[in-house]
Amino acid sequence: MQAWCYYQFNVCDAPPLIQINESDWFSPKPEGGVAPQPSGETINVLHLSDWHLDPRYDIGSEANCTSALCCRPDSINTVLGTGSSNASVLASRFGSLLCDTPADLALSVFTEMPNFVNMSDISFSIFTGDIVSHDLVDQLSRAYVEYEEVVSFQTFQAWLGNIVTLLLSSTDLAFISTLGNHDSLPEAFNTPNSLRPGPNEFSWNYELLSSLWLSAGWINASTASYSATHYGAYAYTTPQGLKIVSLNTDFWYVDNVFSKSSCNCPLTVRLL
Repeated sequence: MQAWCYYQFNVCDAPPLIQINESDWFSPKPEGGVAPQPSGETINVLHLSDWHLDPRYDIGSEANCTSALCCRPDSINTVLGTGSSNASVLASRFGSLLCDTPADLALSVFTEMPNFVNMSDISFSIFTGDIVSHDLVDQLSRAYVEYEEVVSFQTFQAWLGNIVTLLLSSTDLAFISTLGNHDSLPEAFNTPNSLRPGPNEFSWNYELLSSLWLSAGWINASTASYSATHYGAYAYTTPQGLKIVSLNTDFWYVDNVFSKSSCNCPLTVRLL
């Protein structure tokens, strides 16, 4: 109740933090353990984030709408009395400030990338989530989220695979992906498996995503199986010996449990 009072009404003190017994998670430092000296060598990592692909993006619609999401067939500006038929700012082929990502803008990232990045120098790639567009709750569905996730990861596989094949004659570029707060239904929400008997209501999403990562060759079968039953989270060790932990951040959006607010501040990949 103290948490509800704090988050919903902001009239109570914040509840105290739950102290974690770190010995349950980490073994003690070895006696006489010394950290290795830095090698001075660097690696290049391709980082993609906040994709927010909008399959409903409508070129020529109102890009300056009164309330988001703009660039949709039903977007209007109530102050100016404009909409798709007389838009004050036309939604361009490559997007607009108040809109999510149209397909042509998304694809242009990959077509232009080799002009700015030496792809042959990239050791691995990470994607830190947020695939689905910023739709209102009543405009989202499981089918819509599934469609967004399948299309997006197939796009990543197709374009990154083609680039690597052309430059390296290899498809060994590791792509370590994780879930953002928008990559669930409802968004920014999750439940632990121990909450009730039976399967987790979100298990379909973990199974779908882990199968996509497996089919793309980014993770092996055992990692995919683990990820499917552990909230889309897993660990991956790169060929350079760097261990990356992919975390599902829906468990960290405590504020969304008590109010309607939502932020987009993923902390989804940690380099250890």
